[in-house]
Amino acid sequence: MITVLIIRALVARNTGLYGAGIFDVAWTLSTMYLQLILSAFASYYLPTLSSIKNSNEQIKFIKSFLLSSIILVVPIIVLVIVSKPLVIKLFYTAEFNPALKIIRWMLIGDFFKVISWIFAMPMVAFVHVKTFFWSELIGNITLLFWVYIAIYVFKSTEYIGLAVLLNYVLYFIYTLYYAKSRLLFRFDNKVILISFIGLMVIVGASFHTWYDVEIDWIKVLVWFFIASLISLYWFLLTKSQEGLM
Repeated sequence: MITVLIIRALVARNTGLYGAGIFDVAWTLSTMYLQLILSAFASYYLPTLSSIKNSNEQIKFIKSFLLSSIILVVPIIVLVIVSKPLVIKLFYTAEFNPALKIIRWMLIGDFFKVISWIFAMPMVAFVHVKTFFWSELIGNITLLFWVYIAIYVFKSTEYIGLAVLLNYVLYFIYTLYYAKSRLLFRFDNKVILISFIGLMVIVGASFHTWYDVEIDWIKVLVWFFIASLISLYWFLLTKSQEGLM
C-alpha cells in the first residue's frame, strides 16, 4: 500500500492529478481481477500445501497446482488484454484511454505474477517468514526504483507499466530460485512447454491489440478461442496422463 501511494505521489508531482488518475485506472484494472483469482486460489492452495509433510508430495502438489493455474489464467488474461478498451469504458470513460499504454505492459506481467505467487506462497506455508518478508520488501523497493527511472529518466508514464512488468519478471526469477534451492523444485519438459506456449499466446494477443483504443470483437473472439482451445487441450492431456498413471 505504501509503495502504491509513493508511486501515485511521484506521478502526481510530475504529471498532475490527471496523470495520477490515469495511473490509478491502469493499476486498478490490471490488479483487481488477478487479486480475485489469487484470493480464490489461496483458500485452497495454502492450507493444502501446509498440511503436506512429505517433500516429494509437496513438489508434486506445487507442480500440479502450477499447471492447473496456467491452464485457467491464460484465457482470463488474454480476455482482459483483448477487451481492455471496453473494460475502461464500462468502469470509467473513454477519457481514460491513455491508461491503455500502461495497462498493456502490466497485463503481460500478470502471467509472471501468477507463477511467482505460486512459488512464493510456500514461504508462508512452510513458515519461511524472513525469506518472505525480505523478498516482498526488496521487491517493492525495486519497483519504486524502476518507476523512478521511468518518470525521471525516460519522462514517461507509459514506462511505469514496463517497470511493473520488469519487476514481475525479476520477482519470478527470485521465487524460482527459492523453489529450486529450498524446495528442490525442478521444471519438467511439460511444465516448461505449457508455460512458454501460455506466455506466447498472451504476448501475441497483447501485441495484436497493442494500439487498439476501441474493442475489436473479431480479435476478442479469435484470441479467446485460441487461448481456450489450448487450455482445454492441456487440461484433457493432463487428465488423460493422470488416468494412465
